Amino acid sequence: IVLKASGVCKFKFSNPGDGKFDNYNQIFAITVNKLPQKISIANLNSGLVLARGKNKLGISSTSNLQVNSKNLTPAVCEVVKGLLNVKNNGICKFELSQNGDGKFAPAPKVTVKLQITLK
Repeated sequence: IVLKASGVCKFKFSNPGDGKFDNYNQIFAITVNKLPQKISIANLNSGLVLARGKNKLGISSTSNLQVNSKNLTPAVCEVVKGLLNVKNNGICKFELSQNGDGKFAPAPKVTVKLQITLK
């Protein structure tokens, strides 16, 4: 049996029997769950130095599916294609999500909040 996606997999075992053994039919059902995943940011640590402009964050998901970003403070910063574009001083806040697919469940959302102080 090769499982290809999440859902219910049903299969039947049968044996027509013979003079020694009775006829046998049995149906089995297996529920296949989607695999969990999580989002990580490789370059986000306490020593992170941000400059005005684009800063690579190293955003990824354990499923290797594309991570989506939602900018919550676009006047201060925005995330586009894994790059943090720093615009102004203030609180930079954004949300990362990954909706999953036929194999992976949605990743838990990650909300990031950074204090931006440009010199």
